[in-house]
Amino acid sequence: MANRILTLALLVILVPQVITGCGPKVVQFDQQKIETLKKTSHVIGIVAGHRVNQREMWTQLVEAKGRVIFREISLGLAIQDELDRRGMEQVTFEEIEIEKGLMLRTLQGNDQRNIDQVLLDRGFGELRLEALCQRSAGLRKLIRSNVEVTVSSTKRMFALIHGKKYPAKIIVTSTLEEVSEALNKIKSGELFSTVAATMSIDTSAMRGGEVAPISSADPLWPSSVREVIQKLSVGECSTPILIDERWLIITLTGQPIEESASFVQVEHEMQNLSRLAMEQLEIDRLSKVLLTNIRSTIIDQSLKRALLQQ
Repeated sequence: MANRILTLALLVILVPQVITGCGPKVVQFDQQKIETLKKTSHVIGIVAGHRVNQREMWTQLVEAKGRVIFREISLGLAIQDELDRRGMEQVTFEEIEIEKGLMLRTLQGNDQRNIDQVLLDRGFGELRLEALCQRSAGLRKLIRSNVEVTVSSTKRMFALIHGKKYPAKIIVTSTLEEVSEALNKIKSGELFSTVAATMSIDTSAMRGGEVAPISSADPLWPSSVREVIQKLSVGECSTPILIDERWLIITLTGQPIEESASFVQVEHEMQNLSRLAMEQLEIDRLSKVLLTNIRSTIIDQSLKRALLQQ
């Protein structure tokens, strides 16, 4: 569970677009122009006797990931400028290595080969991973003075990690009529898991509605759900709960899970996790501000087209 919270605290959330278009664009292909580019572009490889041109590959790479990568580079440059503006030193090698260590901690339990594969599966090769850690280190440096870990925040983290957790299943529907129908089926004798699998629109439907045990301190769950789950008996279904225009019912599937760790034993770890979580909130806020204020001029036409379409 601590790994899950650390993962949430370290995630770099994608922020609003750098470039926005004015609606869908219709792409007109100029075959002659494309062939000309192929002939004049630098050859980067030979496949079965055929030339692979740099420009052809660049255009397809831009279509696949151009907007994301351009946004990441833009944010990195904005962070450097903000450090300069505040008279702060640029990120050091040691600070980047600390960010790498924090990220790898979220993947502990895997051997090194599996860690490398996970990163590659997420599109992070050596250079992009280095850039991500550099951005994280820069943002953390910029917001560090805004974060103050208190006894209260540390105890909230302790409750989230080591507090009582409730094993549960849920059913989520779009309308009150649908969730009422689901509840009636359960009251008529159908298994909760069967109804969840056939009626729930939540991703947990494939598991019969089963979700990870819910902590009463977990902010990822609405307070209404956290309050209800503590009052249910094992096997009892809640009444329908409205959450962001969707309806949910929840059932307690087993006795609450309690851990034996005391606050004193893990206080230092909880302080660190609390700081990471608070820093991430500030990092997300600052990232949005920096990207909103940055001004960009796109010269390459394939990149401009990809940014406008995505």
